[in-house]
Amino acid sequence: AYANASGVCYASPGEFEDLIWQGFIIPDGCQESFTFPPYVISVNAVDGLGLLKNLSYVQNSGDFYLGKQSFIDVINACLIRLNSPSLILNTCVNIYDVTMTEGDTYDPLAQGFVNAERYLKDDQFTPMNCEEVLRSILEEWTAVMTQSGGQWYIYRPTELALTGNLAFRSYLDGQRLYDQP
Repeated sequence: AYANASGVCYASPGEFEDLIWQGFIIPDGCQESFTFPPYVISVNAVDGLGLLKNLSYVQNSGDFYLGKQSFIDVINACLIRLNSPSLILNTCVNIYDVTMTEGDTYDPLAQGFVNAERYLKDDQFTPMNCEEVLRSILEEWTAVMTQSGGQWYIYRPTELALTGNLAFRSYLDGQRLYDQP
């Protein structure tokens, strides 16, 4: 594991290979025992999702989002606010509206749209925070979000329990990458 100058922590089983986790170091949570080498340290770190509660759902310029956005665009906009290196986002949420194209290569989160003004508070001027926005999407789709292998995963636990095999669609910075077998 190592951290760069901006405090982003990376964990891998060896020397910079196969990233397994990425997050932020909590400075007050470091401990080191003063014994003989090797020096084992204990570090507390977070994946950043909890930081979203301090970030308004606005563009990096501070402007509100307006008009329709796909759910993938909204999720990506929340993750961008973390201001950390991008991770691949994998989704498997197979709830289709009758107007959507179904199948493993078609993502309902990319086909479904929401009015961005939905993410304003009751006063219609104050934006919700990114954690509230992300949580509302996950609850609406009965999905969860986790980080594993240095990638984000959004999926429905019920689908995992029923099939045991999920077909994920992958995105990086909001752009579709490829389909995993």
